[in-house]
Amino acid sequence: MKKVFDAIKLVLRFHKKKILFLFGSIAFCFVVLFPYDDLSDLITQKISVATSNNVYIQFDQLSFGLLPQLGLKMSNVVVESIFAPTLAVKTLGFAPSITSLLFKTPGGKLKAYGLFGGDAVVSIGRSNELDINTTEYGIDVEIEDIDLKQLTKFLKSSYNLPMTASGSSQIESSLHLDPSFKEQPKGDFEIELKDVKIPSFILTFNMPTEGGMGVPINFPMPALTVSKITLNGKIDDRKLIIKEGKIGDPKNDLHGEISGEFIVDIKKGFQVNRGGYDLKINLNVSDNLKRQLGTVLTFVDLYNSIGEKYKFDSLKGVRYSMRLSSRNANSPPRVSSY
Repeated sequence: MKKVFDAIKLVLRFHKKKILFLFGSIAFCFVVLFPYDDLSDLITQKISVATSNNVYIQFDQLSFGLLPQLGLKMSNVVVESIFAPTLAVKTLGFAPSITSLLFKTPGGKLKAYGLFGGDAVVSIGRSNELDINTTEYGIDVEIEDIDLKQLTKFLKSSYNLPMTASGSSQIESSLHLDPSFKEQPKGDFEIELKDVKIPSFILTFNMPTEGGMGVPINFPMPALTVSKITLNGKIDDRKLIIKEGKIGDPKNDLHGEISGEFIVDIKKGFQVNRGGYDLKINLNVSDNLKRQLGTVLTFVDLYNSIGEKYKFDSLKGVRYSMRLSSRNANSPPRVSSY
């Protein structure tokens, strides 16, 4: 054995420059000259197979990095899936964690630049918060400087959102997930919207009837500006809970608080079945906004005698303080005090 070590020492002593040149050339070819773009079709195919043909990723360029961390970067990325409408980002990078490479499990950090004008960072790792026998993952999400105009246009075309808005948003979330969805996800979230401006739009409300079909009624909604909207809460036990929600400030035509919970059942592929809800609302409407809303507030006041029981005069207008609840998402809400 000593002779072997002596031979290795001699090789390293007299041929170390050649060895360094060899490994340097290999690294140069692997990082700089390797035709990564030719791997795009292979990567698209592998992702498609791994997700049972539910997700497709296409991109223009692929590059590989060693420092400061091993990772891949793709540019002009388009993601198509059955779970959500098509998304496009300028740059998508992924850096796997050392433990994920050693144990061959999903894990690492995903960075998306140019997502609705903002940036998103998603960190994935093992978790044990759900206390289940199978593997679960912790997913931390940070999204900054999302352009509400781009986002609401996307939601309007994809999910029939009735209006668009401008402003910026930030989202932070920590989620613990069972990939099989035998156990419901749990976690926390914080959402902050700044300088929100909503132009006038038409809101369609389906008025319940005895036959159950409902009659659509259109309400013209005025333009609205709100300085800030913040929501923080959690997901737990099939409930999306808003612990604290604040809308605007006293300088805005609309400001107040909202809290409560929604029953949600999240299935595989993040398909959500909505259930009932229980909300506490305390909103102030200025005289200016009250005049612009007109028949909308008249309709609100007449519903379950809201105007008589749950509307109060305030310094600059009126205040609505009430509780809205329902056993399912399609039934009209019950109104009560809290």
